[in-house]
Amino acid sequence: MAAITKEQIKRIYGMGAGLGIVGKDRDDMLHEVIFSITGKESVKDLTDSDFKAVQTELINRMKLA
Repeated sequence: MAAITKEQIKRIYGMGAGLGIVGKDRDDMLHEVIFSITGKESVKDLTDSDFKAVQTELINRMKLA
């Protein structure tokens, strides 16, 4: 499976920043969310389907925020 694009990576980090869950390293809430959904520790390792699942979760959290 192909890795996600730089634009998709920026979108995940942008949404995470909007939710206030991005920290200085991978030990932040954004990466905990990504790991809980995909089992992957790095945003760069996500596939397109992983991206869609993570994006959906972040959108849902934004609606609740």
